[in-house]
Amino acid sequence: MLQYTIKRLLLFFPTVLAAAFLIFILLRILPGDAITASLEDDSAFTFSEADLKILRAQLGLEQPLPVQYAKWVWGAVRFDFGTSFVSKRPISDLLMESMGRTISLAALGLLTGVTWGVTSGVISAVKQNTWIDNLVRVITVGGLAMPSFLVAVTMFAILILLFNWIPPLGYRSIFEDPGQNLKQIIAPVLILGFSTGASISRLTRSQLLEVFREDYVRTARAKGLRENTVILRHALRNALLPVVTVAGLLVGSLLAGVVIVEQVFAIPGMGTALITGINRQDYPVVQAIVWSMSLIFMTSNLVVDIAYAWIDPRIRYR
Repeated sequence: MLQYTIKRLLLFFPTVLAAAFLIFILLRILPGDAITASLEDDSAFTFSEADLKILRAQLGLEQPLPVQYAKWVWGAVRFDFGTSFVSKRPISDLLMESMGRTISLAALGLLTGVTWGVTSGVISAVKQNTWIDNLVRVITVGGLAMPSFLVAVTMFAILILLFNWIPPLGYRSIFEDPGQNLKQIIAPVLILGFSTGASISRLTRSQLLEVFREDYVRTARAKGLRENTVILRHALRNALLPVVTVAGLLVGSLLAGVVIVEQVFAIPGMGTALITGINRQDYPVVQAIVWSMSLIFMTSNLVVDIAYAWIDPRIRYR
């Protein structure tokens, strides 16, 4: 186990560097830049090619790409991503303000999705081919088919029409106003959890039905063990390994959903900052946020890989 963990950690760092390289190159080959965009926004200011060259030189954009990449990686290691071309603020400050909100939304959404997904999957498998099973399957299919923005709009309509309540927009810290914070995040968390839990529910159901056919489950029932003990201690634990794998992979789609949900509910997180940076062609901000999100995704997959042995003691790594 220790040897496998060390190998995964050694593989993790080259993967992070490769992701940083791809993000850096892809943003550099896109047309346009923040300098031209910001100057064009100011219609009262005329500029020439000489002015553009001076500004690009001041920002280091005239340097060769390998030099720019090396400086950016060295800064990223020290959590120094430079300064925004548009707002002139340090990007690390912007990340510190927005990252906590995004991570909390994503973590709560994943926790909600795993909780209702595993629970509904177990109930659906135990009540196979009943009306409960059919209802759960219809709901999960809807969760798989509907994108996050459509789920958000549908939830808005349900809350307004049925409960005459509109979720408050914006974001207040839980340390400033816990009640307002709960009102503001409950709808985004439920939306993220609904979309994430749909996949987990379907997989839990199929895996559990397969495990129910195993000999050791039939033996446990023949020995007279309680049904709850057979399901929770013998069947569910062996069915959870693929579920954990999918949960780790769903972090990527969950982060994509956070970008949409933050826009809908006006939450100033990484998703909102990313969309603002793209609209303003503020490439250093976009680069830092995309790389941070990819780092979160890769870290979650690393944790999932290491958690395999804890979930299934039969697994031994070499």
